Amino acid sequence: MALEKAVMNYDFLDQELHDGFSYGKIAVLRPTEDKCNFDIVQMKWGFIPSYIKNREDVNKMRFGYKDARGQWHKPYTALNAKGERAFEFL
Repeated sequence: MALEKAVMNYDFLDQELHDGFSYGKIAVLRPTEDKCNFDIVQMKWGFIPSYIKNREDVNKMRFGYKDARGQWHKPYTALNAKGERAFEFL
């Protein structure tokens, strides 16, 4: 019963397909502290390398940015990474 009530709080659960490149919110089941149940939480889809420490840098990586000199830095996407290259950027 609690699960049905929790699901009503999310407007993205009725989507049949999620586009990973839009970095939209998805439902994630997170175990409760006592490991006897779980909560549904919203998280944004996508890989974040361990050296990125804040949301601003995540957005720069995902969408690109201009630095202080006006030079454009292309976005980096890892959604289509090959297994043999997945750890090159960690």
